[in-house]
Amino acid sequence: MSALLRLSYLSKFIAQKIALQVRSFREFQELHLEERLQLLRGLLVCRRAML
Repeated sequence: MSALLRLSYLSKFIAQKIALQVRSFREFQELHLEERLQLLRGLLVCRRAML
């Protein structure tokens, strides 16, 4: 998760949720663009529901 936190455009909440979905930052990077977008969209929908 520490590698994800280094990305200035990701909040700690989003980085934690991504870390639960993939085993490593490299695995996240190796996802196809569509898979990454789908993962991030799901997290954003979850985050908005919490607000």
